Amino acid sequence: MKKAVYLILSTLTTFTSVAQNIPPDTISNRLWLQSYLFPNEKIHVHTDRSVYAGSDTIWFRAYLVNAVNNQPETTSRYIYSELINPFGNVVSRVKIREDKDGLFYGYLPLEEDIPAGEYIIRAYTRYMTNSGEEYFFRKPIHIVSPFSHSLATTVTFEGKPQQNQIKGLIGLTNTLTKEKIPLENISIYDENGKIEYWTEGKQCRFKISPDKYKHKVIKLEAANFQQFLPVSLPANDYHVDFMPEGGNLPAGVSSTMAFKALNTYGLSEDITGTVKDEAGKEVCSFQTLHAGMGHFSWIPETGKKYYAECISKAGVEKRFELPAAETNINTLKVEESNDDYHINILYSNGIATDETQTLLIHQRGFPLFVQPFRQTHRISIDKKAFSPGIIHLLLLSSQGQIISERQVFVQSEKQVTAHIQTDKETYTQREKVRLDITLQDAEGKPVQGNFSLAVTDNADILPDSSYTIYTSLLLSSDLKGYIEDPGWYFRGDNNVRKEGLDLLMLTQGWRKYNVENALTADYKQPVILPEASQRITGSVKRLVGNKAIANAKIQIHIPKERVLEEIHAREDGKFEFDLFEFPDSTIYNIQATTKKNGRNVLLSLDPETFPEADQIWPVRSHSFQYTANYPYSDLPASVEFLDKTNRRMTYENGIRNIFLEDVVVTARKKGYKTPYESIPSAITIKEEDIKQSSMIELPSFLASRLPGLIILPQGLFQSRELGSSNPKPIQIILNGFPIYDTQTTKMILETLQLRDIEQIDYNKEAAEGLAWFPMTGSAFIAITLKKEAEPYDYIPKNIQQVQLLGHQKPIAFYSPKYETLQQKNNETSDLRTTIYWNPNIQTNRRGKTFVEFYTADGNSPYSVVIEGRTQKGELVRTEKEIIVQGNCIDFSLYKQVGD
Repeated sequence: MKKAVYLILSTLTTFTSVAQNIPPDTISNRLWLQSYLFPNEKIHVHTDRSVYAGSDTIWFRAYLVNAVNNQPETTSRYIYSELINPFGNVVSRVKIREDKDGLFYGYLPLEEDIPAGEYIIRAYTRYMTNSGEEYFFRKPIHIVSPFSHSLATTVTFEGKPQQNQIKGLIGLTNTLTKEKIPLENISIYDENGKIEYWTEGKQCRFKISPDKYKHKVIKLEAANFQQFLPVSLPANDYHVDFMPEGGNLPAGVSSTMAFKALNTYGLSEDITGTVKDEAGKEVCSFQTLHAGMGHFSWIPETGKKYYAECISKAGVEKRFELPAAETNINTLKVEESNDDYHINILYSNGIATDETQTLLIHQRGFPLFVQPFRQTHRISIDKKAFSPGIIHLLLLSSQGQIISERQVFVQSEKQVTAHIQTDKETYTQREKVRLDITLQDAEGKPVQGNFSLAVTDNADILPDSSYTIYTSLLLSSDLKGYIEDPGWYFRGDNNVRKEGLDLLMLTQGWRKYNVENALTADYKQPVILPEASQRITGSVKRLVGNKAIANAKIQIHIPKERVLEEIHAREDGKFEFDLFEFPDSTIYNIQATTKKNGRNVLLSLDPETFPEADQIWPVRSHSFQYTANYPYSDLPASVEFLDKTNRRMTYENGIRNIFLEDVVVTARKKGYKTPYESIPSAITIKEEDIKQSSMIELPSFLASRLPGLIILPQGLFQSRELGSSNPKPIQIILNGFPIYDTQTTKMILETLQLRDIEQIDYNKEAAEGLAWFPMTGSAFIAITLKKEAEPYDYIPKNIQQVQLLGHQKPIAFYSPKYETLQQKNNETSDLRTTIYWNPNIQTNRRGKTFVEFYTADGNSPYSVVIEGRTQKGELVRTEKEIIVQGNCIDFSLYKQVGD
């Protein structure tokens, strides 16, 4: 993707009328021009694992590629990565900046008390929002509670489908004592807020209306235990969609009908069934092959109606009407042999016409094949003519209208492989491991490429094979909606998986890539350009009359970076400050004045917005089956992983994780509410301390709590320093804005109410104030008001403070070294689940590279997972197991922290 693409003028015109016949060359040129005007980006995110616990860190590498050829895309400078909870709320968001090599990688830290459940990692660029959320990367991960090895949640639902309300019953059991835990002081939430409940013995009952839910999940909070629970609807209801190959069903000719059965949870349902005509005569039978999908062939007759009688594994019988057969209609039929795709046109009752149509084949909007196609002809195309992934076949009328559509997945027979060689056959605890890695193509020739590598402990969690670089960039990114276990289609190369993959092509919705518009020369262009820097935009108007102020002066002060910039608004009063970038948590103070420095103006800033998380995926339960009454387990993780998580938290916090019915135990890292609080010499007065004061006047309160201050009639002053005859005025900062006017400062001190103040920070060292006052420095008192505080008239309307989402500062994954005997005998347990993570590994011209790391404690095998791409855009994924066994150190002799 080149920057010149985005500079194409929107005055492009075409002189070809839609009503005229469109030759193949014109069709090809129109699609090529559309893909040039509006190129698409794709993202795959490789995480170190797929299961985490509170206080863990999600390490990831994001692969941003051009949608057509999977080659690196560097026009967008930032990637946004988000963690979305089961209610569809963004829990955390980071902005990743490309490094010097054009790579994107970062991390998402998890709060210690994050509720257990299935979350979604979502990644996108600003440019991708042109196409909508369905083009974003999405991957489910599971977050478990450290209490899960000792607590079992039982959930029961009673009612009928489509019932306005159903009843629920929740219970907690101590798995060690097998006793029920009383649930009296708990909270239950749905996506809209708290749910009322009543106790019944040691359990609690509640009522919900799941049909009104966007996200069919509830959250339980019981003391220091929190968990999201899927709503298991009371009946095994399901629906079946029937879709003819090519989108049309011509009468009187043998046709393929694909179907897909989904239950009330949005997951696949296995069914069997029979097709019958309107007289009840059986035509054929069918059954699902994989993930609720299957197909059958038949010859529908003109004018007849057909229906399908289906039965699920649970014995639920349902009837569905089938699409009616049509006359005077054509449809595409694709057959696959070992080497070729054979493409035919089916026409109603076997009667062909003389009309010449056009066969268009494109891949992600880029034209690959355009040729006239007569109904009596058959076209065979060598599979080698296509790159791996989904190709889209369209049958067009002579005027360029779409008659029939068909998707085909092209599998790669020649893949690049990463060969991993260990320096030993087996390893012991805390031993050095060297992995020699060689990238080779199918012919054994060396390949240069870049990849990420994760090593994890198999005793804790196995590698995720459901969401890989293959499923993301070759499959999911070109299909609409949720795909159940997309990795299944890439596990092995057998006929069952090939047939299942073709059924997915027949039943899953596809993305248009603006093809329909391009065929009529109605070209689409991106509204949002690739993000190259941060931006602050807004406007300046008069306080009276709301009239724009032309050429207003805007000063941007960035205290932390000691930056002071000045720009000017346009004639319409609007301004834009760009071509800058600073890390996250950077604070920007912005002041607007007229050309003559008049401050009686209104400064408005445009808020920083992010796309809503509207796409809904089914919430998967890891219990053995969905029933109306089931013990819910959040355990895709092993008992070893949960035990290790408990032990790790014990070492870090000095306490064990014990379920407390009345007490919430947390141990959080120190965080700062204000940037001034981080100054080493600063004195901070928090809201709790302010509430306890019996004083009313702010100056008296400050003078009593902050050393070195005196009150003079003209305002609050700092006491005079040694050798100085006069006291020095102290600077007041209100909500991040320095107050320079002495009268306003005096008014603030006289009228500001203590009850409206959230925090006070006092910096008495002038040198420490250089970040906020770059020219002179200053001692200051920073007053932060509560958000709900009533606005004061003396707060300037021409000043605002904003904190943008800046890029994340990269940090390295911690991998301990055991080079000496003292290090190996260190009694602190090594409880890593992710043994090693490296997001940036580059092979040399010979396709070779290596990595080194040390094993942790334990004697279970490790899994090595490599994902990446070559310089030509070929995808790479390899797994290897490392054997770790035996104990070189007896850690049972050491006393554990907290014992």
